[in-house]
Amino acid sequence: MSAVPCVKLNSGALVPALAFGTATRHWQKPCAQHILAALKAGFRHIDTAELYNNQSSVGEALAQWEGGKREDIYITTKCSWGKLDKTVPNDPRAALLGALKEMNIDYVDLYLIHDPADTQPHTPTEAWAIMEQLRSEGLCKDIGVSNFGAKQLEQLSESWKVVPAVNQIELSPHCAHDPRTQAIISTCKAHNIALMPFSALTPIWVKPDEGYNPFSETPGVGYEVEARPLDLALEKIGRNKRMTESQVLLAWSWQMFGGPIATTSDKSWRMEEYIKTFDHAPLSAEELALITEVGKQKYYRRYPEQCHD
Repeated sequence: MSAVPCVKLNSGALVPALAFGTATRHWQKPCAQHILAALKAGFRHIDTAELYNNQSSVGEALAQWEGGKREDIYITTKCSWGKLDKTVPNDPRAALLGALKEMNIDYVDLYLIHDPADTQPHTPTEAWAIMEQLRSEGLCKDIGVSNFGAKQLEQLSESWKVVPAVNQIELSPHCAHDPRTQAIISTCKAHNIALMPFSALTPIWVKPDEGYNPFSETPGVGYEVEARPLDLALEKIGRNKRMTESQVLLAWSWQMFGGPIATTSDKSWRMEEYIKTFDHAPLSAEELALITEVGKQKYYRRYPEQCHD
């Protein structure tokens, strides 16, 4: 089985560099069989959330995983706004206790605030204080944030006692050059906060003239994109490295940002493909630069702009 490297967080904890996510193709759906397939393929990090409404599938997969132990798996989840029901107050404690019950586990390794806009009735600062308390109680080993902009991180820093371990944000060659994203990257580096990219594979899932809606049953519907400028570059690098385009993009993300990457699939062969990314030689400086520069030709995000303001 391929060896996936680990990232050392500011707490000293080690987290597998590749996480299997239960959003996008698995959004609001039971997905225990896909999680189990990911575990068999070599994934040892599961990324889920209250918002995805399928945390129970994580528990089901763990129960079915022959020979596997809870301590062998790194589990990340997120506090969201009442599973899309905005009449339900957002309560990090209740959300975590509910997640633990759904997954039939005693703790999560990493617990995130899913979005700074979704902490009502608390301010992000108040929500973070609750997160710190949950960590001190051992219900989560580390805490972090998701979709936080640079200004939001700086505001949080004025009162935090525990520095967020990660900030999970959208990062692909088509948005990494955005000044707002660059500000997030710089702020995280200044505070020793690991970046946790998602949507790293956007350049190959966006279809010419159609785009990609991650919540659609039909990929290619929902966003208008004129072309995929990275196709030729990814094909060239992949041919030289004997890597697939997905592996090239995952390698680019890993080498550029050095944090755990959240990705997913509903195909076991593709899960194995992702894991084998780390079997290949690293991309050269020239290859990294080529992907970065060509990616700048098209600015594109799959998720709301306000997440990065």
